[in-house]
Amino acid sequence: MDTSQLQPLLDFLQEQPEWLAITILVAALLESLAFVGILIPGVLLMFVLSSLAGSGLLSLEVTLLTAVVGAVLGDGLSFYLGRIFHERLHSVWPFRRYPGILRRGETFFYRHGGKSIVIGRFVGPVRPVIPVVAGMFDMRSRQFFLYNVISALLWAPVYMLPGFLVGASIRVDVELPAHFYVVFFTTLGILLATFFVFFNLHWQLQPDSKVYQWFRRQVDRSLWSRSWWLRLSSPRSGHQEFPLPSLMLLVFSLLFFILLTVAVLETRILSEWNQATYSFFQSLRQPLLDPIFITLTLIGDVVPLYILFIVFVLFLGLRRQYAAALHVAVAGALTAGSVTLLKLVLSVGRPNDMHEALESFAYPSGHSSGAMVFWGLLGAFWAQEARQKKRWQIYTPMVLPPLLIAVSRLYLGVHWLTDVIGGLLWGLAICGLIRISYSPFDRHPVQFGKLGTAAALAAGGCVLAYVLWQYPEAVATYLASD
Repeated sequence: MDTSQLQPLLDFLQEQPEWLAITILVAALLESLAFVGILIPGVLLMFVLSSLAGSGLLSLEVTLLTAVVGAVLGDGLSFYLGRIFHERLHSVWPFRRYPGILRRGETFFYRHGGKSIVIGRFVGPVRPVIPVVAGMFDMRSRQFFLYNVISALLWAPVYMLPGFLVGASIRVDVELPAHFYVVFFTTLGILLATFFVFFNLHWQLQPDSKVYQWFRRQVDRSLWSRSWWLRLSSPRSGHQEFPLPSLMLLVFSLLFFILLTVAVLETRILSEWNQATYSFFQSLRQPLLDPIFITLTLIGDVVPLYILFIVFVLFLGLRRQYAAALHVAVAGALTAGSVTLLKLVLSVGRPNDMHEALESFAYPSGHSSGAMVFWGLLGAFWAQEARQKKRWQIYTPMVLPPLLIAVSRLYLGVHWLTDVIGGLLWGLAICGLIRISYSPFDRHPVQFGKLGTAAALAAGGCVLAYVLWQYPEAVATYLASD
């Protein structure tokens, strides 16, 4: 199905905009309803309707609310359908005709339990089947609807915001620069390629891999290299595991950082790219997006990062992981000191001189470096306790906060693209260095548990208080040039 097939509906809604909210609710309901969500083009339909809403026919609040209500109702109806039919559902059309979809849903539910209600809403074919399976297996209604509402609250912005922003951009007549597609798709391609290479390299450098074993054979040829290999290896579980992925992360991140720094200081190769990216993000500036990116950049400020590092160190100390706590503390101090020193030595100016409150130099971005070190180390300690095949599920969400904070610096016009890339590379290098240094002390697993949840809530509360306290001043600073 393409947009031309939806044109009669769009024409009707433009003439009768009072029906738009109901249409979004019904579309979200059908997109979440058992099996129906597989048959209808849910992503396309929600994008088109949200674009129409963003064009001025509906407010963002009403758009998100109706989508949430529709999603909750759709999953709720599916849940009670499973409750009513139980195992007989296998013999009911259309499940009788497509038994594989239901079996995949059952397997997914067995594996993830109640969390599958949240995860499953974002996972392709099993999305509209999971609530039915939960009903079949007699999941408690109160528990189901708690997960149902949480998943709908997460789902609505993901599905509705892109279309709404496109509609809003058209309404305010935002003219995209000529280099929009080149900048966007090239940057996206680089990020995806880097993401793939990182996880593939991490996978290839595990102890049971051929690459790891090859490195081990080369090391064994020299008494000196063998002694260092053993000295830096983790003694956990009675075997010597060398932190080869961390070493490669340090080497390649540092190498690319040096190459980028030379390019920034000694050539003008990247100047046009910086200017094109700056123009692109400034063309997107509008009141609808400003609060989102100001909030993101505040989360990456020095004070919230200090709070996050301090809470992390205290948590590890309470867990009696004193070596880990010391390494995290050193990582925070090393990041703050090294970034400050690099900025002073390199003295790269910011793109917008009107931001007088930002007195420091630009390269590398401290927000990007600090966020990458914190979230990178948090992900590393967390992933260490997971099976190797599951570690990507931890690393993936840990990458998002630093990237979002980096993008917020570009959107607000206070950094060049090379600044944030340099900051991310420097943060990755520090993560690799700290993990190598910690490896000989990695004797016992870090258990997060209830204490970890309490630490996360405490840190989140403090960061939220800081954001609310600093937001008015941040608006005056970052929007001064508007």
